[in-house]
Amino acid sequence: MKGTVRDSSGAALPGATVSASTAPPVTTKTGPDGRFSFQVTHAASSVITLTLEKGCYAAVKSITLTSNSPYDTGVTTLTLTPLPTTAADDDRYTFTQKPDGSFKLTVNCVTAIPANTFSASTVSPSPILQRLVESSGKGITEVLTAIELPPTLKTIGNRAFINNRHVTGNFTIPRNVHTIGRPAFQNVGSGHIAASSTIASSSGTGDHIRIRLQAQNHRSIGV
Repeated sequence: MKGTVRDSSGAALPGATVSASTAPPVTTKTGPDGRFSFQVTHAASSVITLTLEKGCYAAVKSITLTSNSPYDTGVTTLTLTPLPTTAADDDRYTFTQKPDGSFKLTVNCVTAIPANTFSASTVSPSPILQRLVESSGKGITEVLTAIELPPTLKTIGNRAFINNRHVTGNFTIPRNVHTIGRPAFQNVGSGHIAASSTIASSSGTGDHIRIRLQAQNHRSIGV
């Protein structure tokens, strides 16, 4: 079986994982030109499901094979959709501990981060951060020092990152984010938050992050 995977714009999709529901199952990756190929043993008229994963997105397509001769799927265009929906379970975020005992947070493939999820406020502290405090001995406002958000993200809830005063360096609010709750980034100690077309720019140091709006498709933002 061979084919070419392209995204909805028609561009080749390199480095994507393609899996086929054969017996036994086979998995391969698309090349620089989006092409893939693998050996398949099948019966006539069998249906094979191709599953494609690329970063935080996935797509599925069923193909009916009608002969035992080499089968060319042709140019297979798949519509990629986000995987999970909210940052609510442990497998949806990853913490990497640094030499100083603090942690880098990597939010995995989600579309929403609910209110207070990573809050370092003493009024509404995040249970997630409290567990990190117990394992590291750091205070709740200093246990998180780096943040990485996924491209699938659309909504950041109220007080989602409030009072994480020791976050350093830069991080990016992804392109698809259209709603940021109040006050999601108050007292976050980042030097700069890079923004996209939906949030034109956001920067600040120390006690407050200021975010300016400049986009037609932007809906709402907390301050």
